[in-house]
Amino acid sequence: MSVDLLLVEPPMRYQPMLPNGMGYVWNALKPLGLNVRVADMNIAYFHRMHNPSLWSVEAGFDLWTKQAWVSRECQGMIDSVAVDLLSLEPKILGISASETSQAWTNLMVATIRRLTPELPIIVGGYSCEYDYAARQNVPDFDYLCVRDAELTLPSLVIALLGGNRPRDLPGVLSKYDTPGRAWVDAPLPDDIDALGFPKYEWGPGLATYPGPAPIMMTRGCGWGRCHFCSEIFAYRQRQPDKVAEEMAWLIAHGKNTFVFGDSSLASNHEILMALCHEIIERGLSCWFNGQYHANKNSNGETFTLLKKAGCGNLTFGVDGWNDHTLRLQRKSSNMEMVETNLRACRMAGINTSVNMVIGVPGETEDDIDEAIDNIIRLKDYITNFQNLNCLILSAGSDYYLEPEKYGIEFRRDKAQLYREHPASIPTEDWYSEGPYIDGKIRESRRKRIAKAIIEAGINLTGYARWQAEID
Repeated sequence: MSVDLLLVEPPMRYQPMLPNGMGYVWNALKPLGLNVRVADMNIAYFHRMHNPSLWSVEAGFDLWTKQAWVSRECQGMIDSVAVDLLSLEPKILGISASETSQAWTNLMVATIRRLTPELPIIVGGYSCEYDYAARQNVPDFDYLCVRDAELTLPSLVIALLGGNRPRDLPGVLSKYDTPGRAWVDAPLPDDIDALGFPKYEWGPGLATYPGPAPIMMTRGCGWGRCHFCSEIFAYRQRQPDKVAEEMAWLIAHGKNTFVFGDSSLASNHEILMALCHEIIERGLSCWFNGQYHANKNSNGETFTLLKKAGCGNLTFGVDGWNDHTLRLQRKSSNMEMVETNLRACRMAGINTSVNMVIGVPGETEDDIDEAIDNIIRLKDYITNFQNLNCLILSAGSDYYLEPEKYGIEFRRDKAQLYREHPASIPTEDWYSEGPYIDGKIRESRRKRIAKAIIEAGINLTGYARWQAEID
């Protein structure tokens, strides 16, 4: 029987982990009773290439984002894979794309077009979070699902299988759309638990995936106001007992290490504590980590309970490292909260990873000096410094949407820059005033901070060293 819909998960996705997003898409399509197949090329390439280092964060940006490298190293395999996949006679091809898989996705789409130009291609994934940027990331598609696709994809698939080519759909771009159509966001699934959690029924088995099992308790960010952030999405949450049920199922199938993909586990303190109690009461033996933000609700009892439930590491998006910069970034915390949270977390026996965003409008050299002093002062509560991010003017962020409001200026015509680079504006093409900060200043500040961190004896991760170009 020919395949109604063939879903392709491309490389590379870090570690590599189970494709959690594809799992939710699979669950949304199951009620249709169609013949749906999934080809996880990420895990296939991982085992075929016999080089785990290619799935590191550094390689993700150094190699997999480069079209020339992917073409040189993968085009032969892509050609072979395309022939194998098309032998299944799919009626529709769906393919995912993220920052580190866009190059592979675009090569695969081009190959499929040469072999079967009439095959409808649907694109989705993290590269499709904003309608105005997605077209540049993956320019060749028949349909492109923007953001969550669980409520838009099923009806689209049914329409395509019926021989229709719908246009102007909420949450979906297509080559059939009316020119100049007014964009309408897709409806979002409010009850995420109603979809059921992914069980990856299509695959070769969970043991094929060496990485930790991905899991999510929330979508969106409970704060969602940081000026630099490009992930400002509607906040929704699952029920703690359903999350614990998913963890129990994964443990029963050999996965007891988890990474939470939430923007912040601290978005809802009550829900997080309820999850910890669920894990403990069910007697689940596990280890997990996730993103966190310093907040007034978290204290010693919070982190003691997290530790008891199995939390081994939390990554704190501190980002500012002094009160002035935290206010500039519109973070929800101040340095007193940061210090209180980091100390309590470490005293509870949980490792702490921390981040920083450098070069936001209004930041001064004095701010950098104070930030370094604070980092060194709190070094006993920092297990490792994970990211040193220079500010990126990326789609969806306040700085991108309203640059003039924050003193951001451009070296070329703004409208042309946004047309040419809708996903993010190249660092050399913009700067901020009051005080003057450009790409070179941001990079020099990053190197200064990195060297101070190393000299203080704080562990600077390989990725952060790579960011700062420090050997």
